[in-house]
Amino acid sequence: MAALLLWIATIPPLLPSYSRTVASWKPSESWLYDRNGQLLDSLRVDFHTRRLAWIKNADIAPIVRQTIIAAEDKRFSDHDGIDWLAIGSAISSRFDGSRSRGASTISMQVAAFLAPDLAQPGNRSWIDKLKQMRAASALEGQWSKDEIVEAYFNLAGFRGEAQGIAAASLSLFGKAPNALTRQEAVLIAALLPSPSASAEQIGRRACRIAPDLSCGVLQSAASEMTGQGRQRALDPGLAPHLAVKLLSQPGMKVSTTLDAQIQTMATNALRQQLTGLGKSRARDGAVIVLDNESGDILAYVGGVGGDSTA
Repeated sequence: MAALLLWIATIPPLLPSYSRTVASWKPSESWLYDRNGQLLDSLRVDFHTRRLAWIKNADIAPIVRQTIIAAEDKRFSDHDGIDWLAIGSAISSRFDGSRSRGASTISMQVAAFLAPDLAQPGNRSWIDKLKQMRAASALEGQWSKDEIVEAYFNLAGFRGEAQGIAAASLSLFGKAPNALTRQEAVLIAALLPSPSASAEQIGRRACRIAPDLSCGVLQSAASEMTGQGRQRALDPGLAPHLAVKLLSQPGMKVSTTLDAQIQTMATNALRQQLTGLGKSRARDGAVIVLDNESGDILAYVGGVGGDSTA
């Protein structure tokens, strides 16, 4: 009877399929492209969290996957959602007072992302932990390992409001996830357990993750990564006025007749012209460039510089 009651008490919530999870993903941004498919601008539409389009494993640098899996769940490829060795180590450390890595696997974390009730504050009883373990085991039976890892990199929370490796790598390092270096991967791995940790705490953990790298360099890089003003722009910012005019829903991808090269030339020309005239003579300006033959708008510049009041 006790076993039956325990089984009932730890029944996990139903988890969505991989395809449903990807289909329901809504980025916080929308994007504006030129006639050749080049990104002109993006506009944030959802202000609850900062996340970009769902990113595939192939678009994440292999060193990032290797480093973070090794730091978060080194036996990920071998277990079925539950790392019994890590659980045994965690239990043992409670008795001897030694430091132990967490026993929560990547699969358990993804299960909690998909069913937030599993990770509600205060849900740390052994009953709740068993429920999360059963959810992770069920997830492993439904999803492939690659799908679980991909979901982890998209659903995990990073520094500030950034959700997912795409938003994190762009905001912290100004580059796409496929261009991250090993040092940057180590810093992200050190950030994951506590995204709001101080630079000193992140640096210390980075040193433990990668003892072969210079600890001093890692500490310095952690300070730079978390420093004031470190947040990078997530878009080129070439057509902000048109972006506001055309982008209204999260995930929108709008193609235009603009040409990014001509848009840039028009912006620079307007800036030079306004500078030459001086602030006392002109502070605002706009440029529209049209193709006379087709009628296509090739450049749409609504104003430039901090002195523009438009």
